Amino acid sequence: KKQAEKHPDKKFVVGFNEIDSLLVPREKCGANNLHLAENRTAFLNGLDDIANFSNIKIVGTTNVHPESGNLDKASLSRFKNMIEIELPTEKELKAALEFHFKDAENVVKHKFFENNKTTVNAFVKKLRENKYSQRDVEDIVKKASSEFAIDINNSKNIANEKFDIKYLEKAFDLKGPTTGSIAGEPIPRWQNIKAPTEQI
Repeated sequence: KKQAEKHPDKKFVVGFNEIDSLLVPREKCGANNLHLAENRTAFLNGLDDIANFSNIKIVGTTNVHPESGNLDKASLSRFKNMIEIELPTEKELKAALEFHFKDAENVVKHKFFENNKTTVNAFVKKLRENKYSQRDVEDIVKKASSEFAIDINNSKNIANEKFDIKYLEKAFDLKGPTTGSIAGEPIPRWQNIKAPTEQI
């Protein structure tokens, strides 16, 4: 605010990544988490304090859907626009899988993606159907890699161990719901923008 007052000819953008940590609904704060309510109040007061500054823009990003009940509605009402960036396509999800495995020696050496196109494509389709994001893919790769490492550690013939689709399937089962808590269609005033990134 001080900078905006001092330089009215300049534009200022303030970004809050994972803004859901500040927008916890009052009813979810509880007696044991009063600091969440205090953070929310301070944030709302700050937004109100700069409301009349045309040269200040606030941008918040989150993976949480506004209709999930996990974002404070009073806080959301302070924002003029909400933009949903579409979840990744099957092609983008597959590229993300390949990217996160690019340094995995066993995966590369045994040409996992080249030799398992049908099963990999079916797995990617399942990721898309469950509305998984880029972050979800990263989580699954970490879990699958851990499961594979456990099996190698317990193997009597390490040289013959190959990474298999079963590790991705197990990681998928262990992971559970998407990080985005996405449910239903976006609210009507959202603008849908096609982009190879996870939901904001």
